[in-house]
Amino acid sequence: MASFKSPALNSFASLTAALSRIPSQNRDTLQELSHDASDLITAADALHVYEIEGEPDDLVFVTVQVEWLKNHPREDHRGTKFPAGAVFLASTRNRSFGRVVEQLEHITGEKPQHHLNGHVVLFGTFAVVRTSDSTAKDTSLDAVKTATKNITITLSQLSKTTITSRYVWHHGPHLRPLTHFISSTTPSIRNNLLALTISASISSLPSSSTPDPHTNTTTDWRTLETYARRLRLPIILLDPTTIPCHYTYLNHVLKNLGELVPALFPASVYTENVNHYLDLAHVLVYRVVAAAARRHSAAVASKVDAAIPPHHEGVWPRACVSARAYPRERCRMKRALPAMKQLAWYTDMGMMPLGSARASSAAGVARVLLGPGRATDAVMCVPVEIAFRGGAFRVSSAGTFCVYTLDRTKESGRAEALFHAQVAEAVVGGVEGFVKGFYERRKNQWGYQPEGLGQVPDGVAVMWGEVYQGLIKQLRGVAQGEAGKGWSEEEKRDVQSVVKALGTGSFTTAVVGVLRKRARKGKSNGCWISG
Repeated sequence: MASFKSPALNSFASLTAALSRIPSQNRDTLQELSHDASDLITAADALHVYEIEGEPDDLVFVTVQVEWLKNHPREDHRGTKFPAGAVFLASTRNRSFGRVVEQLEHITGEKPQHHLNGHVVLFGTFAVVRTSDSTAKDTSLDAVKTATKNITITLSQLSKTTITSRYVWHHGPHLRPLTHFISSTTPSIRNNLLALTISASISSLPSSSTPDPHTNTTTDWRTLETYARRLRLPIILLDPTTIPCHYTYLNHVLKNLGELVPALFPASVYTENVNHYLDLAHVLVYRVVAAAARRHSAAVASKVDAAIPPHHEGVWPRACVSARAYPRERCRMKRALPAMKQLAWYTDMGMMPLGSARASSAAGVARVLLGPGRATDAVMCVPVEIAFRGGAFRVSSAGTFCVYTLDRTKESGRAEALFHAQVAEAVVGGVEGFVKGFYERRKNQWGYQPEGLGQVPDGVAVMWGEVYQGLIKQLRGVAQGEAGKGWSEEEKRDVQSVVKALGTGSFTTAVVGVLRKRARKGKSNGCWISG
């Protein structure tokens, strides 16, 4: 196999140009190396481990992967089929562990089996393991050790059920828990790791001699590289700069997500996101209102407090009734209007992430092709050597790391279109397959579904109905006043898109259906009572 090495590159954004300059005699080698790495990270005969958060896109990802694995059991060389499985790692940050457990109970229809003091929950061949919060400043070594022990036990047990002893690990952005696991797990598991993928870590390459102690350091990267070389373990790096994600919001790929929400998520999960949405929607809308009135701080908070129905207190109002949410600099129209623009998409699906710092609230679904039998011709795993202290890198046949990127050796537009089409097909197919099965499994002996199945609960519908009209009224009032006259055409369209989503978005449509049923039964809009 021919060896090759490119000149030094300073950013992963320059990778496209570098690939186009690879000499033709080296392209076959590049494709072969890429194909080998791609086969490993999508190995169908391996147990895949995913580190995830508990945000809506992560839960959609879990649903799609479980639906796929249930429909694609493993086969040995004799054609004997075995149940496929997966392990999901989630910390307690933003209640991620609990939310993933509740989602799996919802989609599998199985009762959770708790093990190891509740740190591991099994649903047949699917497991959730509670891990330490890598973002916390006070994460203890004991917590990391406990997580490593629990993951090791879980992998050992699931290997017996799924009849496989090979593992592919899909990790998040923080390396230390991963390197600790590799060094501390059993030799049989360590030596049977096939490949690692690391999400969002490219941007965390240290660029100074004094990096933030809570992010990855040069030592962390070198330790991981050392382990990978010893184990001959390819490490595939994922980053938005190498795979542009067209799906900034979940309803970019799931067009009617708001109507699917009650069937797709358990109520205990999505009501948290609905409550969070209502709180932040009030903050963003009332900053625009404050900018129009040239008010800020306590004067705005008191106005919001007066507008909220009394029986909603203690349910969802948090930040919106605090003066700290309305500082003078954020209550200026030039800042308030652009910040509110995102509400159009979140309002349509009725949900907001609880606290993810990711730029895209659909980032989780971009990983959907990283799984058993999901190989795609749209991407390459380009081998690279990285100089961690300076952050420079080279495309190199000897590289331990690979960059997961669109196949730029061909017509790049075609590769990008193919990748996003395959992501959409996987997500939509998985979600629609689950939702269809959700309704079928709950039919009674006469073939009828229970009343209210897959619908927004009455309490949530009443709460939404009481709130959204008030937000529309506030925005229309500003738009028709002096402040609105000074808006550009684009700003007017942005405000109108939020108003439209509030009034006719897919989640509002689902809510209105419930409210109409209540009206036919003569039920008034009662108080929202927290579950």
